[in-house]
Amino acid sequence: MNARRAERVAEALREELAEIIGYEMADPRLEAVCVV
Repeated sequence: MNARRAERVAEALREELAEIIGYEMADPRLEAVCVV
């Protein structure tokens, strides 16, 4: 996998995880979680 594609895949995963953690999980302890 070339570096550019790997970056795009990693960014897409970060966005999806941030959305799942931020909006779909109802745990109040996860309010200030930052996905890096």
